[in-house]
Amino acid sequence: MGKHNTKASSTQLQQDMEAAAQAEALAQETQETQAPAQTATGATEGEQQQQEPAPETTVQESAEQTQSEPEAKDLIVEPIAQPAPAVAVVDKPVVVEATQPVAANATTNEQLDAILKNVPPANQFDIARIRTYLQTMAPRRPVDAKVGVSEQVALYRAIQNIINRQEEYFTQLFTALLFIFKAEGKTGAMSDRYRMRFMDNITLHQGDRKAFANLTQMLHILADPKSRGLAMGQVNLEKALENGLTAEGRKRVLDYFGA
Repeated sequence: MGKHNTKASSTQLQQDMEAAAQAEALAQETQETQAPAQTATGATEGEQQQQEPAPETTVQESAEQTQSEPEAKDLIVEPIAQPAPAVAVVDKPVVVEATQPVAANATTNEQLDAILKNVPPANQFDIARIRTYLQTMAPRRPVDAKVGVSEQVALYRAIQNIINRQEEYFTQLFTALLFIFKAEGKTGAMSDRYRMRFMDNITLHQGDRKAFANLTQMLHILADPKSRGLAMGQVNLEKALENGLTAEGRKRVLDYFGA
């Protein structure tokens, strides 16, 4: 009986030990299954997760690169052309109607001075007055009607004085007068456009008004010595000189033109 119990206890103990061994083996197997598997390089899966970017991050970065590429291409659509070498800019002269009278030009004044170099200053008074007229009545310069009338009368009196009173220096003074009409005859104060201003209000008698128109027209037509020979056929000197002049004055003019 006692031997039977001992054997039974031994058998039970052996079974318990086997069960414990199996349980320990199962636990060990479970632990190995749950432990992180090492990679071929010796790094765990956790370490791999830290070293390698997550798939989503890689996809996102790839998408960002894909989106940025067109923007980079759009910055330069075509090759940038090299800038053309700088070219010096030359201002072209603009031709406009003179705002200053020609007689105010230095060259014109020098020519007038050369014509009058042998004429005493006291005898140049009428030419000096006509120079003032050219300044005051210059094209595009605003002129009050009262001033304009006064200047037209002064011009007429200066022409009268040169023809009627300047016997000794008549040739030089009349040459200077013709030169002024030539210089100012195209676009200046002695041109057809400006010469007869304020005549409706001019304070001259009828004969003097007619003399002003005839004399200034004669001087305008015969001013240029180059075309004077041909122009003489267009002017009736007797009619041009019939008003406002003395007999001596008319003769001086006729002799000057060789008529």
